[in-house]
Amino acid sequence: MVEFVAHIWEPYFESRLLRYAYGRESGPLLRFEELSSRMPEGAFERVECVEGCLYNVPSGNEKTPDLFYEVETSVGWCSCPIGRSGAMCKHQALLYEKIGGAFPNMPAINCVGRYELGKLALGESCPQFTFFVAVNETVPEEYLALINASDENQNLVLDLDLDEMMSQMADQANDITQNQLEFDFTEETSNEQETTNSIDADQLDQDIQNVVDELAGEIRRVAALAKKSSSDLDSHKRTLQRLVQRLRRAKTPNQATTTIISLNARANCSSKKSWRINVQPTATSRRRPELGRGCARVDSGKPPAKMPVAKRSRKPKHKFSNSVARNKAHPKGHGH
Repeated sequence: MVEFVAHIWEPYFESRLLRYAYGRESGPLLRFEELSSRMPEGAFERVECVEGCLYNVPSGNEKTPDLFYEVETSVGWCSCPIGRSGAMCKHQALLYEKIGGAFPNMPAINCVGRYELGKLALGESCPQFTFFVAVNETVPEEYLALINASDENQNLVLDLDLDEMMSQMADQANDITQNQLEFDFTEETSNEQETTNSIDADQLDQDIQNVVDELAGEIRRVAALAKKSSSDLDSHKRTLQRLVQRLRRAKTPNQATTTIISLNARANCSSKKSWRINVQPTATSRRRPELGRGCARVDSGKPPAKMPVAKRSRKPKHKFSNSVARNKAHPKGHGH
């Protein structure tokens, strides 16, 4: 269970969160636009600011024009039935569309929500806040400090990178001088290694050539035996023709290797029976007695004329003289 969560669910949820963090899913934006469209025109003009982040927002319902709901933007709460449970409602959507702010329950449609999802998915390796800010997007005031801090960190990183590059260039110059002194020795060693590799390659080519010659000899032997086959000549001829057509398809060395591998895989199978998908025991238990209890599939439809079909036994007639003539117990008629 731990391995399943760590290696399967963890990457899955990380990819899902990143799709929303990078703005590749349009679902949250469409749901937000649908909520904001529920409020009638001119509703924002009746919004009253009580104090700080607390607002009185009209209900937006024609039946209750004088009803107002309280909306707290800092915690993402509204006194309407939907916003009372912490969900995003049309009154909060109206305030965010006109005023803005960082609603905790806001879908990931702004840079703040996308940045929070990125931190949840990537942790410490999450990009800077500026990475999630769109081109024409307005950043909340409380998050402007993050942008300034990220710019300072970026300049510091650039300075550190320049110093590191200069030190690396100096190290590379020393390495070049050292490598020049060791070049003569390594050249002799590489020549010896190339000689050894060429000897091994020649030996391998000779071994492959011997195996190919042996394969050709076995094919000629099997072809000579096939001429003396006493089985059905017509079926034997078709089988040989299919084999010849299969071999003719190999035009390149790679195709020849693929053909040999496929033929070898077929030869390793003991019989065609092992390729067949067997039926379940419950299917065999419902068969007629004459079909047997094997695991092979039974063809559907009317059985062929050559197939023996057992006749079903008929019920004995309720006649006492017949029972006496057959020397059998007389059947009872239930219900009579």
